[in-house]
Amino acid sequence: MLPEFTPIEQLSTSAAQQEVAQLQADLTEYGVAYYEQDAPLVEDHVYDALYARLVALESAFPQFVTQDSPTQNVGGALTKSGLAKVEHPAPMLSLGDVFSLEELAAWDERTTKSLGFQSPYNLELKIDGLAVALTYVDGRLVQASTRGNGTIGEDVTRNVKTIKAIPQQLTEPLTIEVRGEIYMPKKSFAALNVQREADGLEPFANPRNAAAGSLRQLDAQVTKQRELSAFVYYTAEPEVLGVTTQSGALARFAELGLPTDTHNQVIEKMADIADFIATYTAKRDTLAYGIDGVVVKVNALDNQVELGNTVKIPRWAIAYKFPPEEALTVVRDIEWTVGRTGAVTPTAIMDPVQLAGTTVQRASLHNPDYLQQKDIRIGDTVTLHKAGDIIPEVGQVILSQRPADSIAYPIPVACPACGSELVHISGEVALRCINPFCAAQIQEGLTHLLHVMR
Repeated sequence: MLPEFTPIEQLSTSAAQQEVAQLQADLTEYGVAYYEQDAPLVEDHVYDALYARLVALESAFPQFVTQDSPTQNVGGALTKSGLAKVEHPAPMLSLGDVFSLEELAAWDERTTKSLGFQSPYNLELKIDGLAVALTYVDGRLVQASTRGNGTIGEDVTRNVKTIKAIPQQLTEPLTIEVRGEIYMPKKSFAALNVQREADGLEPFANPRNAAAGSLRQLDAQVTKQRELSAFVYYTAEPEVLGVTTQSGALARFAELGLPTDTHNQVIEKMADIADFIATYTAKRDTLAYGIDGVVVKVNALDNQVELGNTVKIPRWAIAYKFPPEEALTVVRDIEWTVGRTGAVTPTAIMDPVQLAGTTVQRASLHNPDYLQQKDIRIGDTVTLHKAGDIIPEVGQVILSQRPADSIAYPIPVACPACGSELVHISGEVALRCINPFCAAQIQEGLTHLLHVMR
């Protein structure tokens, strides 16, 4: 559920100052968790709503803007211990966001006014991944780096070289830096979280954080096992390619052997964008990778230069974010199952709801820590969404609808299959049954073995 805010025109100056300070602190904390720890504390649409509120407040009360405000900095981690620093030759910026067609039309109006004419736009799917810069010298990949804080990123060259989609040699001997997105395909994401839960580890919240955690490994072999992929969509050196448009740059990237998303479309006027958005809002669940919106870019590169950038975002591009697909449901039971490694996992059994084209009645609660942190109880009304458009996940409890006789859910102490005492092994988040003769473990192990043999 999205937070409710007091209309800005009803705020006193002191109330606005207090809210700005609180939002700056909260968003900074959420940013560290999301970008540096790859473990988000709030859902993306909640962060977006809080960020939009801060932007609006700082616009109405500019005296409260600070240099360290999240609105003044490109989101991203500085460096991870053990990964070398890389200074970008040109800043790697974020994108501005809009959340409605009305906001998109307002951006188009400003852009048209600045240019003095209606510009054609190149529409691209907004890939839910991690920004990366790739440097080629004489056609050979020599360096890869994350965005970091926009000025300094992390050297992930060894890890990127394990990603099959990214060529180590271009089809032409060009010296150029290109930028794009590293992402984790939905199939890889689902398999990784199944394995993490079996290993007693916390599952990743979404494919973006899974991709970031996989790319920023100190061991390149771990990255290789995660089956990441990539799309390239930008260069600050279009003259090297001999192109004058964004759509032309994408075509040249493909000629060079670089991976590109082929769903882009050039439109002559903003009125044509609604059909594109509607099409991919409907198709997003069928794609092999996660998308969270549509990126609109001024197509002519000289017009992009003319429009320029702010300290954080380009003025020539905007991201339309899909609205969150959420449903309310009621938790009727919590079921515990035993996996082949002995990990005992809770699953919420809920009233069935329609979500992303399917009927959902079950959602993993992952482990006892997750269950207790969210304080999920039998009878609770909860929000439900699909992490990465595929895995049902409980978002938050609607406390205002909690039954008066509700009690905290007790964590079991005995295996639901064999009755043996459950243990909490140091360094793991899972409860485990360590009885080697547990029937559930044996059955799951045989099922896994048959699956591997096939």
